[in-house]
Amino acid sequence: MPVPKNLKHAFYQFLKIHHLIPSGSRVLVAVSGGQDSVALLDLLVQWQQGLQVTLGVAHVHHHLRSTADADAAFVADLARRYGLPFFQKDVNVPQLVEREKISVEAAARRLREDALREIAEEHHFQWIATGHTLSDQVETLLMRMFQGTGITGLAGIRLKRPPFVRPLLFATREAVHRYVVRRKLPFREDETNRDTRYLRNLLRLEVIPMLRQTFPLFREEAIGNLALVAGDWVAFLENQIQQAWNAIIIEYSQLKITLELPRFLQYFSGIQFGIVERIISDLKGEHVYLNYQKFKQLVYWLEHTAGHPQFWFDPVIGVYRQKNTAVFFQVERLEQWRSQVNGLRISWNTPVHLGTHQLVLSRHAGSVTLPPREPQTEYIDARCVKDAVYVRFPEEGMAFYPLGARRAVPLMEFLKKAGIPSPLRPFTPVLMSGERIIAIPGLRINHECRVSHETKEVIKIELRESHDYA
Repeated sequence: MPVPKNLKHAFYQFLKIHHLIPSGSRVLVAVSGGQDSVALLDLLVQWQQGLQVTLGVAHVHHHLRSTADADAAFVADLARRYGLPFFQKDVNVPQLVEREKISVEAAARRLREDALREIAEEHHFQWIATGHTLSDQVETLLMRMFQGTGITGLAGIRLKRPPFVRPLLFATREAVHRYVVRRKLPFREDETNRDTRYLRNLLRLEVIPMLRQTFPLFREEAIGNLALVAGDWVAFLENQIQQAWNAIIIEYSQLKITLELPRFLQYFSGIQFGIVERIISDLKGEHVYLNYQKFKQLVYWLEHTAGHPQFWFDPVIGVYRQKNTAVFFQVERLEQWRSQVNGLRISWNTPVHLGTHQLVLSRHAGSVTLPPREPQTEYIDARCVKDAVYVRFPEEGMAFYPLGARRAVPLMEFLKKAGIPSPLRPFTPVLMSGERIIAIPGLRINHECRVSHETKEVIKIELRESHDYA
């Protein structure tokens, strides 16, 4: 929609047309101190009575820039001058970067959104308003188009995605600046905004000005309208994707996600794309906009069983086929999980998380009569356990004597024959007592630990499905 010269009235009109903030709502305004968020706060304060809303101000302190403390103090003083409650949360960006191996920008964005949600929930705000502008939208769409995106990416910055709303998404950065100057509103400058090493800044400072000069028909409003139209389609598509997700996801954890392959391949490509994009986003812990060509390569690989046993999106996200399923996994999280679990001593009758399952060991004395065989359950002779049972992971030189075999074999060789894909073999947990592997949960027990007529006490090894692994 064209932007009227009077930004104040255009703002109110935009809110009403798109039903962004219902009357009677409590709205938390996210304020960084920059001109866009300062303008947003001022506009909402001016229309507070007309909109019949209750306002609060939130600031997330990232501790990244030398001016961060001054920025926080500025926003606190701004809230005080408007007579509004002020809330601040401090976040540790470097810690998340190190733990999740993600970019500083991605870590800051995730922590910022989480912090704002926490403040809103704690203080009963239904909506969180952010200062994204039409210019931000244009930059976002151009970045995604250059990188190769689908319909979800073309929706850009969503106008309304509860609890977040973006009331300034109709206004260019220049229009907001004129408003701030006319109103004589103070704001903070972010020195990193002029660093063209960042793609968004390069687009803002060099590419978009070149487009305006070279192509007279270039209009930010037209690109903004494209995002609004795409957003409406995506809202409909997301409902269909959720229904498909519920039908085909078999296993879900932070380590790996398994889907039913034949049913997945029957869906319309737009739904397939949405499912894969969500899987990768969940495994990475941040929203990822999937490259469409990479998606088509994946589908082709899934449809043709011959060829490479694994498909890699990037160095950390891979997929392998297993019978009628496709298993997506995240190598870095698997490595973190392995380091946390390796060497863990198992207590009796105490569940231990092993990826998508819980492992429970229990001792049963007095009878060698075993109950009927159950899936994911094995029994061994308790005499195999000399001291305690520990979780370990495959290492070079390890050997295993599988039930029914004539001799011990290299552990990696056994895992290969058992159908464990090569990327996951180093992450397959084994149970050890002393220097002996007594069982590989879900696969096989040690031949020497089998129950016999001489057994006086058994150990039950049980795998239970776990849907709340964290």
